[in-house]
Amino acid sequence: MTREINLELHGQDLRASCLADHIELQAINGNAFTEAELADYIEDSSWTRLLEPKYVGDGYEHALTGERQDRSREAAKRVTEILDRRKALLDAKYPFIKNRGRLEAIADTGEVYLWFLFVSLCHGFNIKDIPTPASQFEIAVSNGLNNTGLSAITVGTAGMGNNFDLRVSQITQEFPHLVPTLDEAVRARSLNDGGIDTFATLRCAKDTRHGHWAFIGQSTVAKSDDWKRKIHEPLPGFWSKVFGERIKPIPFFATPHHIPDDYLHSLFQNHGHCLLDRVRLTLWTSDTPDSFAAYKSALNGIILQ
Repeated sequence: MTREINLELHGQDLRASCLADHIELQAINGNAFTEAELADYIEDSSWTRLLEPKYVGDGYEHALTGERQDRSREAAKRVTEILDRRKALLDAKYPFIKNRGRLEAIADTGEVYLWFLFVSLCHGFNIKDIPTPASQFEIAVSNGLNNTGLSAITVGTAGMGNNFDLRVSQITQEFPHLVPTLDEAVRARSLNDGGIDTFATLRCAKDTRHGHWAFIGQSTVAKSDDWKRKIHEPLPGFWSKVFGERIKPIPFFATPHHIPDDYLHSLFQNHGHCLLDRVRLTLWTSDTPDSFAAYKSALNGIILQ
């Protein structure tokens, strides 16, 4: 099976990170680009402008410099730096190693990281006849949060579908210290999910008093082009009303993609929500999801062009 290397697979703000994902897939299937080969590919594809850094300030570079060939080398170096950053952040959980300038997969290791990589790629490639990446990802986010000591449940499409009342009922059954007050929350009659896929809190037995923590999350496999809208779908004020203003909802945004440092900094600065990307979710996830084998099989042997 052949697939084109597609810079837009994860959206405009993740082009370099997306290219890094393609190189990791090449490494899994046996022949990843070296940095020099990647630079030639970028130049031949006329991608230097598309791969220019988009953010400036606080030490982030504004643009590629130099002649066309030099700019392609700078773009390739930036992709390599993203791969190096993944290794630095994940250490033993990162399942790749450099050998003579070429990325290679380490056998029988890092399945959790690979699962999140596979979710990104299977969704982007629109691969059929596999467990739905979007639903599987929602479940994985809840499992990862549970491993941190929070108590989390999935209330998105992998949970109660598009029925808001059932979602609230699911939350209160799981967390009996939360008291629903739906009549106090003004909402559209057509409301389906309240903007969240994941709900987490700390269990407090029968303590129904005010002042509980809660974490409300949008967990999505969507491209970064949609994030400015999706990141604000969890509504703290609304969910506080749903539970009689007894909770302090903290919104978060989760994605299976790796968000490079400059883009992550910009998102947090401008939107203020907590951000969970592939790196953080890999660190919090202990067990490889059951869909790993199906995703690995679907991507096995893909030849990138």
